[in-house]
Amino acid sequence: MDELKEFARQWLSVVLATLMVVAFTAFTTIPYQLARHPGDPVSTMPVGSGHMT
Repeated sequence: MDELKEFARQWLSVVLATLMVVAFTAFTTIPYQLARHPGDPVSTMPVGSGHMT
C-alpha cells in the first residue's frame, strides 16, 4: 500500500508541475501574441494600414 501512495504522490507532483508550466506559458504568451489582454476591447485599425493580399 505504501508503494501505491508513493506512486500516486509522484504522479500527482509531475502532473501539477506540468500544469503549472502550461498555465504560466499560456498566461504570458497569449497577451503578448494578441498585443493586448484578452478582455480588452479591440482598437480599430485605420483604413489602409492592413496588408492587402
